[in-house]
Amino acid sequence: MSMTHDESGTYLFWHDQSILPFLYEPSLWTSANNHLLNTQLFQISEYILGFSDFSIRLPNVLSWLIYGFSCLVISHIVYNRIPSQVIFLSLILLNPYAFDFFSICRGYGLSLALLSAALLLIFLYYKRGELTHLISAYICLLFSALAILSHAILLPVFAISIVIVDVITVGLYKARWVGLISFLFLCLSCIILYTPIMALSAGGELAYGNQSLWTSWTTLVQDSLMGKPYVGNHTDTILAVTILVIISIGIILRLACMFKYGSTFNNYRIHGFLAVSFVTLLSALFLSHLILGNEYPINRKSLFLLPIGALLLSSAIDLASGRKIYVGFSIVVFFLSLLHFVNTTNLNHTREWWYDSHTKQYIYKIANLSSNDNHISIGCHWLFHPTLSYYQQMGELKNLQIQPYLKDIDLFNSYDYFISTSQEIHLLESEYDVVKKSSTDAILWRKK
Repeated sequence: MSMTHDESGTYLFWHDQSILPFLYEPSLWTSANNHLLNTQLFQISEYILGFSDFSIRLPNVLSWLIYGFSCLVISHIVYNRIPSQVIFLSLILLNPYAFDFFSICRGYGLSLALLSAALLLIFLYYKRGELTHLISAYICLLFSALAILSHAILLPVFAISIVIVDVITVGLYKARWVGLISFLFLCLSCIILYTPIMALSAGGELAYGNQSLWTSWTTLVQDSLMGKPYVGNHTDTILAVTILVIISIGIILRLACMFKYGSTFNNYRIHGFLAVSFVTLLSALFLSHLILGNEYPINRKSLFLLPIGALLLSSAIDLASGRKIYVGFSIVVFFLSLLHFVNTTNLNHTREWWYDSHTKQYIYKIANLSSNDNHISIGCHWLFHPTLSYYQQMGELKNLQIQPYLKDIDLFNSYDYFISTSQEIHLLESEYDVVKKSSTDAILWRKK
């Protein structure tokens, strides 16, 4: 698979820079593209294995093992019934959109893996009562935030939810140590994350999002469906509404059971935490938007909703279903999820950066066609520029010269080759001939 736009920028900008100064020097933060944990890990991987597309993607590939293991153990801790485990694992592991991020050199896969590990450790704390599990969970959450800074919102959300659940279930006095540990860890997290978050916020780098909280949910559902209109053009909306209604009913029932039955209700603290954390998260997002003017996360920025959403949906169905119906329903969910995963998973490109599917192929095709030429110029749409520059520099294609980065199509200079989308056909067809057009709308042109 070709390197993608953001991956290429990540490597070109940060492969030879230490991440430590970014924790205390605001002027270094010119872009949110530097996912700190990912940067550190791909540097280590490259140092050990040498440079290659695979070596710098390896940390995220391996993080899927943490993700898969954590989800598997979570399913056994939270649900006693196998059908419930099957539904949860189908939703969380057979999501093709999430799977995309474990194959690229970005922080999203790492952050999802560490978030899942944090949830596992929180659940182990509720099962065994050992504070070491809680401390370890907070450490995982901090590293998850270092992988994707926008996921830092989960630190106070989970800390508040844990304290609330403990106060309700074991009393204020017994919850004092949990409250103290949570407070101290939040202080430590603020110290570590303050400079990166404030620097990016001041530069408008965290403004990517939407004015509607509903859009955060619908884009996650739409992306998880990979845009497939299974039941018509409004498939994503129908599914988003259905899932949210089921989750809402489940939250109400779980909280009611927690208050009414207390410790006699199986895993009552875990289910109480899930319900409280979901409500707290929505409240935090709303207040952040209302008071600070922050936009709601969408698309890949809303990935952190996936583990919580899958847990809540599975829990709601588990609470409401009878045995015979539930077994059949779980089998249907598994096979539909598997069919969807097989049908939509693509090893040639990702959903977010689909346009780069043929960028590597195109630049090496140009190199082969012009191997005897000393100087070949390449113009391009700005979408392709980072990846073209990556392969030109790292592939040592010294006879190829990429145009400077421009947001607009350069029609004032003439290039030997040009790479564009179909939107620019009318601008280029008089000067260039089409060499190849990909299924993902990338066109390679050659000067007439």
